[in-house]
Amino acid sequence: MVVQILNVGLGNLSPLFGMLDKIPVDFQLVKDAELINKQEPIIIPGNANARLQCLKLIENGFDKDFFATHQAKIVGICSGAQVLLETTEEGGDCLGAIPGRSVALPSLRIGWFEFRERQFYFVHRYKMITEYSIANSESDVCAAFRYKHFIGLQFHPEKSGANGVSLVREVLSDA
Repeated sequence: MVVQILNVGLGNLSPLFGMLDKIPVDFQLVKDAELINKQEPIIIPGNANARLQCLKLIENGFDKDFFATHQAKIVGICSGAQVLLETTEEGGDCLGAIPGRSVALPSLRIGWFEFRERQFYFVHRYKMITEYSIANSESDVCAAFRYKHFIGLQFHPEKSGANGVSLVREVLSDA
């Protein structure tokens, strides 16, 4: 397995590389949809404006049709998960691969919160709302969703130490 990390000039790449090295798993950066192996999993890193990230993805060929026809697991982290939803209050339409939207929180939410009896690091101004939420963290925030071959994580596993490594290992082993 080779994990394909979408690189459109946004996202939290360095900590992601460190986490994947600890799994360990082979990975590569991919900037263009034409270079993707549809049989291998994808990670969409976070830490960006969701609408801007969405536009950059589309510009590089990663549009709604691409995500609908990709055959392997697609994991979105933070804004990388939000771009898969239909809309965001951060600027309008997103990819629409998953029914749902992201909406502004009253203030920045930062810190360690529980998800499935483990602590993970969250830092975000928007929360995901989707009927495919698989777990909420404190404050009724969707911590993760699963829909078809998509997994969305609102938190940052790459900044969550051993818990993040363990969770991403579990997600990828199920790929």
